Amino acid sequence: MLNAYVFDNEEYIKENGGNVAEYILLDSEDQGWLWFLSEEEIKEFENNQARRDEMIDEIKTYVTENYDYNLRADELLEKWIVVKFGDETEDPIRVTRRINFEEMNYCEAYGDYGVRVDCYYAGCYSLDNSQSDAKSDCIEALKQAFIELEKYTIDLDYDIISFPNEEEFDNSEEREALNYSGYADFIKTWRKENEVHTQVTGWTYHDSHNYKTVVSEMDFGEADCVELDEEEQIEILLQMPETAPYMEGVASTVETDDFKFSFDRWATNPWYCFVERK
Repeated sequence: MLNAYVFDNEEYIKENGGNVAEYILLDSEDQGWLWFLSEEEIKEFENNQARRDEMIDEIKTYVTENYDYNLRADELLEKWIVVKFGDETEDPIRVTRRINFEEMNYCEAYGDYGVRVDCYYAGCYSLDNSQSDAKSDCIEALKQAFIELEKYTIDLDYDIISFPNEEEFDNSEEREALNYSGYADFIKTWRKENEVHTQVTGWTYHDSHNYKTVVSEMDFGEADCVELDEEEQIEILLQMPETAPYMEGVASTVETDDFKFSFDRWATNPWYCFVERK
């Protein structure tokens, strides 16, 4: 019965803060408690004041224990993400759109001063990482696919082959014929099918000077920030204003019972707001 009631009144509950238990109890305070009771219990409720008070307390306890959740929580978590940087960081708790963070190749991330991480530092299995086995594996695959290459020393330069032992090629036409006789296409296909780039969850943005990537999840090393646990995010998001306040200058703050939310217009700050627990 209560589940059906919640379903039928979902929009009204959201408009009144979203907490299901609070809405049910407030509505019951206004409309009465009889709808929770059987016919036999109703008779007892109406004729015994002491028992009536006990029944109301029992109903309140049941509703609080089983319906103390917020219908807006899932929507807020789908829309926003709350992350925390190190405690030594100024404004360590920050909020942005969840869609900003996505799974990406770490080699395509940007570090300090807009410098790309690249495959070498990301540890990708790729021809672009000289420390991986990709290069030797690709050469071996080439030799197996093209038997005539066995007699040559092969070096890979991105998507074409070069042959360092140039004394075996007295004219450029012969060398060019080897490079463009299917080997380049083979390498492109091999890369597409075999290369593995290290994956992270990150957000790349432009800070008005350079591109910058903030990493929130990675299987190695230390991420730039971590997503707060769901309960703490919900606590923050339920109090956070979903539209930035009017700003006469470049910054503004909104204070609630538990938090202080800071907003600004600086081009170097891509975050929706900073959060400080009071």
